[in-house]
Amino acid sequence: MPRRPYVSEALTPDHDLSDFRCGVAELDRWLTNYALQAASNRTARVFVWPDGRRVVAYYSLTAHQVQREALSQSIRRGNPNNIPAILLGKFALARHLQSRGLGSELLVDALERVVTATQNVAARLVVVDADNEDVVGFYEHFGFLRTGPESNRLVRKISDVAHDLA
Repeated sequence: MPRRPYVSEALTPDHDLSDFRCGVAELDRWLTNYALQAASNRTARVFVWPDGRRVVAYYSLTAHQVQREALSQSIRRGNPNNIPAILLGKFALARHLQSRGLGSELLVDALERVVTATQNVAARLVVVDADNEDVVGFYEHFGFLRTGPESNRLVRKISDVAHDLA
């Protein structure tokens, strides 16, 4: 198996966030202004790809739940009213690394962490909220399903993720 170009680690104050630019101002701002606070407050776990001290990619994971009624019939079948989930809340790759297939690598990294976490804490779904149709397409390529026909919220069963990663 080829070695990954970057190894993720938990965000710390030692990481340099100052020049991170992914092309989406909101994601840049969240990393530089709020990520450390979210990690400290335990409202999100933030993982980064460092290049030295400089961060070149990141994602956040948060405990979440999804209401069964918010899901399409095929997904909601057999689930309780409140379905435990993990939210992949933020996900960004520095502009200079885009279009090299590294977004796929970053997503696999995040999904491996989700599967590992669910070995200790139960969750049924991984959830993402896509910003636009291009992002929806990215996640659909990896087996995520829209929660409804016009929705930019996508979900995937963690058991399916674990199967694909095995």
